[in-house]
This record gives sequence, structure tokens and C-alpha cells, in this order.
Amino acid sequence: MSKTILQYFFLLTLLYCAACSNTEQSTSTKKGLAYTIPENDAIPEGIAYDPVKKEFYVSSTYKRKIIKIKEDGSYEDFIQEKQDGIYGVVGMRVDAKRRVLWAASGTAGAGMPIKDEDSTITGNSGVFKYDLNTGKLIKKYLLDGDVNRGYFLNDLVVDSNGVVYISDTPNGTIYTIRPEKDVLEIFYTFPGEAYPNGLDLTPDERYLYLTWYARPSDMFGRLEIQTRKLDTVTMANNWQAGSDGLYFYNNSLVAIIPADSSDEVVQYMLDSTFLHVHDRNMLAKSDSLFSQPTTGVIVGNKLYYVASSNLQLFRRLYEQTKGNVNLKDLAPIRVGVLELKTQ
Repeated sequence: MSKTILQYFFLLTLLYCAACSNTEQSTSTKKGLAYTIPENDAIPEGIAYDPVKKEFYVSSTYKRKIIKIKEDGSYEDFIQEKQDGIYGVVGMRVDAKRRVLWAASGTAGAGMPIKDEDSTITGNSGVFKYDLNTGKLIKKYLLDGDVNRGYFLNDLVVDSNGVVYISDTPNGTIYTIRPEKDVLEIFYTFPGEAYPNGLDLTPDERYLYLTWYARPSDMFGRLEIQTRKLDTVTMANNWQAGSDGLYFYNNSLVAIIPADSSDEVVQYMLDSTFLHVHDRNMLAKSDSLFSQPTTGVIVGNKLYYVASSNLQLFRRLYEQTKGNVNLKDLAPIRVGVLELKTQ
């Protein structure tokens, strides 16, 4: 896939979907709002949670860094801008047992502006492995794009054995990093035209649930880890599938759906086959907190999620102003919180 096609794809996806210190404190005043960080041009996309220290991590696409929110609400940079050569930071997960933060990172040209990007790195992507306790890079796993092929490692999940699964959206591929090999390997390639994004494991780690963009309709699916058999999740009442973030919770799929017309966070209830949605719970729709919500993390029975990524808006303003975006035109980082329904 050429870099031009990569940029075009990412732009279509966005259209479809629609400085910190130790003393600074995030604020939360509105209902359903957990944290606010007044760093309007961070352009966050991913969020992760460390249950040991009770800290959240928020990724920045434009500033190419990761912000840590402490238990007391104060926040600071976990890694600095462009540290370790990181690109725009998107999906993240914490491996609490091994004290590791995994971060997917990529470049997409005009589709997702990042600081100090040039044409030589457009289409490059990677996974960055950080020590949670020190913030030091343990290892980075890179895919270097060229004129014929571009990559965008988008979201990831890690199992109890430390195996990581990563979606490469433009190439319709799921990668894996296994501790015993410690390299990026292709785990699954989608047939036909499919662009995977959010993914999550079931508690028994037998299945990987995924969301992907496709035509004529976007899909949810279930991939069996051992056999690599993919089944499509069917939906009652012609409900919309496809999303950015996707999470398995208590026999349901929690999806964050950004769109031009309306932003939604929806909990889809699965029946006994775990392959059919028979009911749904609209957790939030076109909320005042929203500026293109993206991904989340489940903590107990609550979903904490990036409510205001500004991704689509920032891309448009960045192009119009040739990079001189007025911060007043952007929303601050807002982390929302929603209570999930138990079946």
C-alpha cells in the first residue's frame, strides 16, 4: 500500500468516524467527566490504566508523547515529546503483572498531523514497550514504510502470558509479539477489503473480538486464537457495527463510535452464542463532552474513555491554517466515565 493510499485511507477513516508538571491538577466538574487536562493540542487517542498504582495513561498523536494521570488527579508527561523517536501515539495497554506499558505509534501524513513529521517517515509505524516504573524504553518494534507500502499499527491488547496482538489498519492485518520470539509477526490477515481497528480478548483468552471498517458495512467479529477462525457478529434490527475502541465486558461488546453525524458509546448485548447482538444499551450519544471520542479502558464496571480527541477537527484546522491552529478552537483533553450494564 503506497504512502499516498495510506494517507487517503486514514483521511477517509477520520471523516467516517468522524505542558504538564507534577503540580498541575486535572479537573472534573461535569457529569460523566473524570478528568480534564488543558492541553488542547495534545490530540489524544488512546488510554490505558495501571491497576497497581491506579494511574491512567493518555496518548498524544500530535505531540508524540504519553501523559500520566496519577491517582490524586495530578498529571505529568510519562514520556516527553518525540522521546525514543516515537511517532504519533495511538492505542495503549498496561501489562500490570510485568510492569510494562505497550503503545502503538504511527504516521499518516495529512491524515493525522504529528510534530516534525516529514515525508521520509510517512507510513512508518511501530510498537513501543516502556517500563511502567521508570518510563524508560525497553524495546521498539518498527515497520518502515516505503513508496509501495505504508503501515499504521492502531490498537493493541495483551494477554496474561504477555502476548501482544496489534491491528495494522490499512493492511488488514493483525500482528503479534510473543515473549519467546520478541519480534513483530503476522498473526492473521483479513480476506478482502477490511481495515481492523479496536480489539479485545475474552476473559478466558480463547477469542479475540475485533472491529473493522469494510464496505458495504462495518463489522464486529470473533477470531479464535488457536484455530484462527474468524466469525462475524450479527446484529439485530440493522444496528450499526464498526467502531474505534472495542471492549469485551460481561458477555457484551462496548463500542466507541465516532461519526460525522453523531458520536456514540454503545454496549451491545450478546446472546448465548456470543455471535449475535440481541439488545443494546446506548451509554452516551452526542454528549456535550464529545469532540470525536476514540478509545477507552474498563476499570471495574466503568468505562473510562477519551471523550475529546479533536482528531478530525484538528486535521481540518491544521490544513486550513498551515499548522497554525488556534488552541481556543480545540477542546481540552476530556476523559469521560460511564457505568456499564450487567446482563
